[in-house]
Amino acid sequence: MLQLYDTYKEAADVLASTGVAGADPLAVPLHQARIHQETKFLAALSNRGDLPLVASTQEFNFGGLSLRRFTPLFLDVGKPPILYVRGGGWWYGTLDTHERTMRLIASMSRRVVFGVDYTRTPEAHYPVQKNQVIAAARHICDCYSEHGKLVLFGESAGATLALSAAQELRDNGDKSIVGLVLFYGNYAGPQPSKRPYSQWVWQQYLGTTEPSVNPYAIPVLCSMEGLPFIWLCVGENDALLPDTLALTDKLNQANSPYTLTRYPGLPHGFVMWSAWVRPALEAIVQACNAAAKMH
Repeated sequence: MLQLYDTYKEAADVLASTGVAGADPLAVPLHQARIHQETKFLAALSNRGDLPLVASTQEFNFGGLSLRRFTPLFLDVGKPPILYVRGGGWWYGTLDTHERTMRLIASMSRRVVFGVDYTRTPEAHYPVQKNQVIAAARHICDCYSEHGKLVLFGESAGATLALSAAQELRDNGDKSIVGLVLFYGNYAGPQPSKRPYSQWVWQQYLGTTEPSVNPYAIPVLCSMEGLPFIWLCVGENDALLPDTLALTDKLNQANSPYTLTRYPGLPHGFVMWSAWVRPALEAIVQACNAAAKMH
């Protein structure tokens, strides 16, 4: 049986003792940072133990985008599927690196889950990634959703993309998104006070050192009115906790429905530690319970 650690520190210490650590794209060339992050660090997180069982997986292409579909063993027929938008600072990550998470979400929510492999930065900049999420959402609603509805589930950079996509769809009169599940997004945009890595990530995404004036790139600059219910989660030790709190302030001002769960002791990116850290797994359970009620 897979051993789960009660704290992130315990798990991180064990992983560090094996010599596996994350990569810093500010310290090494980007291609090297990607290879290290995806083949060593994320592989160590995702490949621990057997992958969660699903009934089937299917990979297909739509408009040049790669999509992967996960059908759970026990499916709530007729409920809106979930579109999962992965994290990775926009610059790293693939459908493979996040497969464990998507399988877990499918199994626990009893919904079909789709993953979209949006283009990474700096190969493409905003609005390419946001437009790809919107295109994937519309395609899934048109072709794979019984009632043309969808839940958006994002973490980190993926949460930012999911919220931006939902805001633009709303403004275009599209009501297909019935709920959002968002983990620790970078919602507030580039700020001089943020750490160098955060500023670099935004520069790669926007393609400029100047803050974007387009509100769809920075969700807190865009209206929160008329959005579906949002389930938010963030760790108390996350450097992006202020972004989530800034988002809740805007949601409160707009009287837009949401709930916020804060996990003590957890840092940024903890969803990827679900095979190691018990609270991380519990957070995914909570998220899936929330998603299962969105219809």
